[in-house]
Amino acid sequence: MDVIFERVVIIGVGQIGASLAAAGRSSGALGRVCGVGRNPANLARAMELGLVDRVASDLEQAVADADLVVVAAPVQASLDLLSRAAAASPQDCVLSDVGSVKGPVLEAAEAAGVGNRFVGAHPIAGSTGSGSAAADPLLFKDRT
Repeated sequence: MDVIFERVVIIGVGQIGASLAAAGRSSGALGRVCGVGRNPANLARAMELGLVDRVASDLEQAVADADLVVVAAPVQASLDLLSRAAAASPQDCVLSDVGSVKGPVLEAAEAAGVGNRFVGAHPIAGSTGSGSAAADPLLFKDRT
């Protein structure tokens, strides 16, 4: 598969975000991936596992040249993270999320002025694992 997004930022490299990185990298759809998060140990593990090429704690700097930003955090936290990513990302950057509800997230995207480049998503997948160590490149295979 050809690379679809060259510069990707995943905000929240827990099980879902890390699995997205793993699937995108193994398929060849994602180029360079940056993981953003608050937990240095989890970010270091994502690097060790080869899920991301770099890590960052400064969201605004991380998204400054992104082609795709995926917010993979709990919905309440995602609202602020999406707003911050929208303000700091390029005008042609696609923004997405993996939250379980869409109403508040879509409202946040519209309020941030990025409704035209926001694609809401919710992978109906998961397991009992957590953190980047629970990444599974096949987690989304044959899932809605």
